[in-house]
Amino acid sequence: MNGLQRAYLKFEQRFGVNELPPRAQVFMAHHPVGTGTLVGVVTGAVLAWALSAFDDPGLLFQAALVGLGMGLFIWLSCRVERWRQAQYARLEQAPSSPPAPVVSNPDPPWFGAALWICVWVIGTAFLWLVSRLSGTPNVWLSSASIAALATVSAWGARVVKRRWRK
Repeated sequence: MNGLQRAYLKFEQRFGVNELPPRAQVFMAHHPVGTGTLVGVVTGAVLAWALSAFDDPGLLFQAALVGLGMGLFIWLSCRVERWRQAQYARLEQAPSSPPAPVVSNPDPPWFGAALWICVWVIGTAFLWLVSRLSGTPNVWLSSASIAALATVSAWGARVVKRRWRK
């Protein structure tokens, strides 16, 4: 097992460990049980909702098993990440400061608008397909308006996040 660990660390070192992990990755590595539980519960609940399994005990059990499996997988992934971060802290191979940001040319204004329009179109199509699958009589107009509301909310959250960073 020790040889496998050394091979993994050599692979990591060769292919870009020069960057510090993001804060979310560090948080998840420090709280693997909570992260696995949250992901498992959300996955199981969404799958149960998608299968309409709240009335059928068999489907509900299957959704719970899928949620449990996903939670265990995420827990194991977080434990491996925690081990990796601890190993690099022990070997002192992680850089002490984050790398300098890369300065690039900003995108033109039309590019940002085109991205938000694409988000709105994909959201509209997704909501329309979900409403068709659930059997509710939903039309394009209501799907488009809900997607527009979600897109504008996401844009507003992005603007607020940028202002907080400054």
